[in-house]
Amino acid sequence: MKKLPSAILNKKTLLLIIPVAALFACAAFVKAQTTDTNSGGFGLAVSPPTISVTMKPGEARTEKIFIENVTKEASTYIPEKMDFVAKDESGTPNFISESETSNTYSLSKWITISKTAITLAAKERQPVDVTISVPVNAEPSGHFGAVLFGNKPPTATGTGAAIAGKIGTLILVRIAGAAKENGVVASFTTDKSSYQKPPVNFTSRVRNLGNVHFAPTGEIVIKDIFGRNVDSIKVNDVVGNVLPDSIRKFENKWEKSVLPGYYKAELLLSYGSPQKSLTASLSFWILPWVQILIGLAILVAVLALLVLGIKRYNRYIVSKAENKQAPPPTPPVV
Repeated sequence: MKKLPSAILNKKTLLLIIPVAALFACAAFVKAQTTDTNSGGFGLAVSPPTISVTMKPGEARTEKIFIENVTKEASTYIPEKMDFVAKDESGTPNFISESETSNTYSLSKWITISKTAITLAAKERQPVDVTISVPVNAEPSGHFGAVLFGNKPPTATGTGAAIAGKIGTLILVRIAGAAKENGVVASFTTDKSSYQKPPVNFTSRVRNLGNVHFAPTGEIVIKDIFGRNVDSIKVNDVVGNVLPDSIRKFENKWEKSVLPGYYKAELLLSYGSPQKSLTASLSFWILPWVQILIGLAILVAVLALLVLGIKRYNRYIVSKAENKQAPPPTPPVV
């Protein structure tokens, strides 16, 4: 009996520790997600991770990319310009060398890098000028390239933000004019049609049928069986782009505790200039089957006991009535 307060204290301590640990974990996650620097495994940090600009035909502009040697030793880094396309639906870039590119949306041939090699002392940071020169006859569309840095000679192709020991900056250029902006919802799904309880996992897939990139943003609105708004969750809050001739998927998790029942989810996205809308909807159930089965079993048991009790009571009433109506015994004849 003396150990009980200690056990209770331990539970209370855990209840205090868990939220605090979760708070620090969330803070670390937010900090990681909001960083504006790419860092490679070979000791180089590059910023910004992405450059997105709109340019006119015949225009030239220079952007600065900053590279930093985060190691304790001096090192030389070699820049390389490449094109990229979407590798998969998660937004992973697939890099293509300038010598092999034949992509309609190529940008590397328009890029000039101010330095062929950069030697940095330990912890030193330097800017690198990258000039983008758009041809006069360029048509309104999107063009996609990258400037990668590494301590190895240029390579052919690869995937990810760091390939063959390289890290760099993605560059997305939109040529001003009447570009073709055309997006559709390829699918809007949940991983199941019914759940015992949240979370509910949503996947929104957007296809780009146009010739310029766009970043669809919006929300998923969740309503109950009566059409009342229950909750909403942001979609693509990191403003990820959908490249032409590709599909980009956006995953969301809904974790709010709600009552069992039927729910409807509406996907409401917007993109482009002028703004265009993308919509889709689906429905799902929150049905705690285990609790429902236990409740039904209890209900059946209660009903069975009630029926049994009524039958016994009826038998008792009938038996009592029969005893009252029985004739008195006939006296013996002498």
